[in-house]
Amino acid sequence: MIETRKLYRRAILISACTLAAAVSLGETRAAPVYTVIYDFAGFANGGFDGARPAAEVTFDKAGNFYGTTIYGGRYNYGTVFGIAAGGTYTQLHVFSGDDPKTGGAQPEGGVIVTKSGDLSGTTFFGGTNNYGTSWLLKASGAYSVQHNFDDSDDGPTGTLLSAKGNSYGATLYGGGHGYGTIWKLAKRGKFSLLHGFTLTGSDGAYPNGGLVQDQNGNLYGTTSQGGTASCACGTVFRMAADGSNFTTLYSFTGGADGKFPLAPLALDKDGTLYGTTANTIYSYNCDATGCGTVWQLTPDGTFTVLHTFAGGKDGATPEGNLLKIGTTLYGTTQYGGSSGCNGNGCGTVYKLTAKPRGKYKILHRFAEGTSDGQNPLAGLAQGPNGKLYGTTYQGGLYNGGTVFSVTKK
Repeated sequence: MIETRKLYRRAILISACTLAAAVSLGETRAAPVYTVIYDFAGFANGGFDGARPAAEVTFDKAGNFYGTTIYGGRYNYGTVFGIAAGGTYTQLHVFSGDDPKTGGAQPEGGVIVTKSGDLSGTTFFGGTNNYGTSWLLKASGAYSVQHNFDDSDDGPTGTLLSAKGNSYGATLYGGGHGYGTIWKLAKRGKFSLLHGFTLTGSDGAYPNGGLVQDQNGNLYGTTSQGGTASCACGTVFRMAADGSNFTTLYSFTGGADGKFPLAPLALDKDGTLYGTTANTIYSYNCDATGCGTVWQLTPDGTFTVLHTFAGGKDGATPEGNLLKIGTTLYGTTQYGGSSGCNGNGCGTVYKLTAKPRGKYKILHRFAEGTSDGQNPLAGLAQGPNGKLYGTTYQGGLYNGGTVFSVTKK
């Protein structure tokens, strides 16, 4: 049965890690080099920088990178930040709720960067209707709301997809039946709904991640619930860029294949899709089927589990995007890794060889204490220097989350 309780934002429901002594889990061989780049202080600690980043960072061509925080800033509605290639942190925008000019609140997705240096993204709340916004931040610093969402397209989530000047995204709710939408914002500002999920037949419900696009212009994504299985454990879907030819490619069964995909997909040039399941929607959960999966789906419909998370040192509950570099996948888990963070673990960074199937390695286990981040909700991005960069939702000097880097080996 589909979960009937209203889906609140995951970030609100995460158990806070108690700040304590760091746990040492040394590897038997030289570990990848891990570095905390920035500690968020946030509104709660008397600062006006951000707090609680939940999305991956995005690089520009000069090696600077950008991201968002759900909280923090002068109004505690979240921020857009930039970190220069040399490490200098800059707050670029402070969200102000329902203000028509600077509005928006609690951005769950990251940003996309244009060649000219403009940034764009969404907020889950705020705007004139308090159902979220799509926004544009020019390189000059000028900020504008491009679209105010309403009860027909409620709660934009995930990082936008930019293609030929158009933006594509998902909302968690809305769409006539309340099960979410896929939408398009044309480069000239026209907004249109491409698909409203219905939870009928094989159709899914509650798309929680962003979209990817293939060479033919088709869009791919996941829904966290719905599908043909009795558990309504989620789907993988494809549609044309104009919303036509919508097809459910796979329905999760809740068995060894996993359940509840919450993250966007990675797409190979040959059309193979890679994704994760979290095994839970609300918080930590491990059961007889494991603590989430990494999987692949080939163009001919062959579904293969590449790794099943076992909890403990192995990691649990992947929620962030997968990053594919060559034949290797890189990602994070929100829990597992250490024995801290209320016994659930503080999360991991991992790598997994996709072709040939099999080789799995932990690059970093997050630990309790003020010297490390905890509980990453976001996935990773590769910088020009080859390092991997990410964010943690909690932890750091002020427990407001961190930005970090880690080497790939």
